[in-house]
Amino acid sequence: MPEAYLAQLRSSNGGEGDLSVEPGWISLWRAEEVLSMNSAYGVGEFAHGLWGFGSNGGGELLALDVRGGEPYPVVMVPFIEMALSEAQQISDCFDEFRDYIGRSAP
Repeated sequence: MPEAYLAQLRSSNGGEGDLSVEPGWISLWRAEEVLSMNSAYGVGEFAHGLWGFGSNGGGELLALDVRGGEPYPVVMVPFIEMALSEAQQISDCFDEFRDYIGRSAP
């Protein structure tokens, strides 16, 4: 996992708030929930290569796309009918994504 993601997880251990890019809101999972949430939503089965870390508080998973090398893009994919073909990139890497956290959309 990228250091920026691990640092965010260590410092916040979850939380919710504004996100200045689409989807406009983030709900980060707590460290102790990350593995079980990925399993419960079937991320490995339905979207192999993604590593979920939260949601938009509604119907979409927020995840790192770990299929390629670092830096891993951050993507959004629907929970219902989860498929890699539905993934939308919302940032080039977690460092960039972290800069969007806590800022409201323009």
